[in-house]
Amino acid sequence: MRVLLVHQAYADNRQPGGVRHFELARRLTAVGHEVTIITGEHCYLSGKPLRRPYRERYQGIEVVRVPTWPTLGSGLIGKVASYVSFMLSALWAGMRCGAHDVVMGTSPPIFQVAPAWIVAALRRCPFVLEVRDLWPAFAVDMGVLRNRLVIRFAERVERFFYARASRIIVNSPAYIDYLKGLGIEPCKLSNITHGSSAISI
Repeated sequence: MRVLLVHQAYADNRQPGGVRHFELARRLTAVGHEVTIITGEHCYLSGKPLRRPYRERYQGIEVVRVPTWPTLGSGLIGKVASYVSFMLSALWAGMRCGAHDVVMGTSPPIFQVAPAWIVAALRRCPFVLEVRDLWPAFAVDMGVLRNRLVIRFAERVERFFYARASRIIVNSPAYIDYLKGLGIEPCKLSNITHGSSAISI
């Protein structure tokens, strides 16, 4: 199976950050699947360029790094500029990566879900949505989103992608209850929590 993952903040074991998707991709390739990851060219935590090839294969995973606005983490305007630039670059790269059997988008931010869904729709393959945090609910709770019209629009975008996902993956059992409350069919939901390998010291 050929899997395409769109994730701007993807990190492997050579840089700081969460390696959930690196480990997922590594395990998929270990059992014979092909994984391509479209990501940004900057480190999510530092905002600095990673200075790695546009396209490379690392531990069996094909990684495609696309141009992004270099202001991620520098305030709301900078973040939005970075998210939008990645959304456009990822869509362009996704259509040039060849055919895939499934396309996966991960949220937040919701911007990177859009190119994943568009590529899946144009390629006529299943779209899998991973929800790592509830958007826009967490932004409202944190006070980032306050405008009622913006919140209403964001909630419609959220439901749009939920309805079009063939499968929705969450990392917390509580999210399943939230999604069920929105009318999502339980058969579409899967919980894949964070984990670690036991190491004896």
